[in-house]
Amino acid sequence: MEKILGIAIVNGVASCVEIDDDLAAYYELLGCNCIEMPTRKIGKTNYIIICDEEGALKPNHISATNSNKETMIVGNCFICKEYNGDVISLEPNDIMHISRRFHRTRQIDNESGEIRTFTVVECEYPFTVDEIIEAVTAASDNE
Repeated sequence: MEKILGIAIVNGVASCVEIDDDLAAYYELLGCNCIEMPTRKIGKTNYIIICDEEGALKPNHISATNSNKETMIVGNCFICKEYNGDVISLEPNDIMHISRRFHRTRQIDNESGEIRTFTVVECEYPFTVDEIIEAVTAASDNE
């Protein structure tokens, strides 16, 4: 089975991990039963953030915010890349690129009730609302 190298943010701690490219491995790493794989822009590069689809419904920590510090991802996550529909490993330059966008935030630890420091990555949606409107308008003009 192929291995995927990525950055995991698990329980507020970021680390590089290599896991099997397998649904069961994602569930085990993230501690969940259902994942989603949204694309988010970190800096100027798009990445896949594999995360608990129900993360916001559970008492979880924030793992990703945008530049305005608004919540983007809640709960554990695994950051990797996508190529032609396949999940692929991060390269060393990706790891450096992403790690420059980490910041620390103080949040309540849902297990202990204590305030703890968590690692959070800054990301944005891959397209702005204006870019989406422009693409939809162009597509409808071509019909």
